[in-house]
Amino acid sequence: MADLRAIALILMVAAALAVPGDGLAAPPSNDAFAAAEELSGRVTETSGITKDATKESGEPDHAGEAGGSSVWYRWTAPAAGRAAVSTCGSSFDTVLAAYTGDTVAALTEVAGNDDTCGLQSLVTFTVAAGVTYRIAVDGVDGTTGAVTLGLRLSPVNDDFANAAPLSGDDGSTEGTNVGAAREDAEPEYLYESVWYRWTAPSSGPATFETCGSSFDTVVAAYTGEALDALTLLRFSDDACGLSSRVSFEATAGVTYHIVVDGYGSGDFILRWNRNPPPAEPPRRPCGRRESVQRCE
Repeated sequence: MADLRAIALILMVAAALAVPGDGLAAPPSNDAFAAAEELSGRVTETSGITKDATKESGEPDHAGEAGGSSVWYRWTAPAAGRAAVSTCGSSFDTVLAAYTGDTVAALTEVAGNDDTCGLQSLVTFTVAAGVTYRIAVDGVDGTTGAVTLGLRLSPVNDDFANAAPLSGDDGSTEGTNVGAAREDAEPEYLYESVWYRWTAPSSGPATFETCGSSFDTVVAAYTGEALDALTLLRFSDDACGLSSRVSFEATAGVTYHIVVDGYGSGDFILRWNRNPPPAEPPRRPCGRRESVQRCE
């Protein structure tokens, strides 16, 4: 009889070990620094659960909070620019920090935050191409829940104040508006814009175009030194296929601001020259659904 009881006890223990429960914590797969979830691209979003996450020996206090239930991500910047990482939309009171470094006990913090979007967090920081950044999400007092992590790398010339300089009578430059965002004071038709500035070396015609770009672009040219005090000179949509071209009479010594935006985002090549604008093709009668920019 005693043998039967012993066998029954062994079977009960084995069954308990085989059934997961609160007593048998299963930490998230990215609980450890060494097992950080890999992020990639200029714009990305991921989600997960921090329940049963832990804090490692030597791990720093993120954003000055002791926490206790952190999960980790790693991201190698594909280009230089300004990165924004957030936990906005998560279900608990988060803390967020970004670091450089290869071991959890020897990290250098580049940004940390608690409570920017309600009880959730947002950090922004300048990144260098090819550098790997470590991102930690924890909870105030070790609280846990569902986490939504978003990352966006803005182009270096996303903001008007950081317009990329162009020079000379002609040239070209590769660009992207992937990750770009609208500034509050930008003209209302701009949404994912990037900015350039060019000072005319002499007076005469000037043309800027994105012909041959990978997505449907728009281009505009302005004068003015403040985003809320610009004067529009030319605006173009679909001048060369789905790409755009603006031409205007430039005055020597005047600085012009060129903006590239589009319907969506992608890569483009911006070219400029001092040639007179090409003649516009003759217009034809419009169909019921056609743009008046292409017909009349």
